[in-house]
Amino acid sequence: MYQHEIGKAAGEVWRYLDKYGPSPIDKTHKELKRLSNDLFHQAVGWLARENKIDINTAVKPVVLSKKQ
Repeated sequence: MYQHEIGKAAGEVWRYLDKYGPSPIDKTHKELKRLSNDLFHQAVGWLARENKIDINTAVKPVVLSKKQ
């Protein structure tokens, strides 16, 4: 059951990045305020594991972007 919620949250994060492009992780989370902190980070992890997003840790704040 919870995997379904993480998958839905991952879809929300992916659609946000698709619409707005690369975005700081904190801004992305703020815009997706419906998602709890844990659920948001689990969704980002899901997308990273599925190789759907890039996570740029070389800049601060960390930037998320959709893979091309």
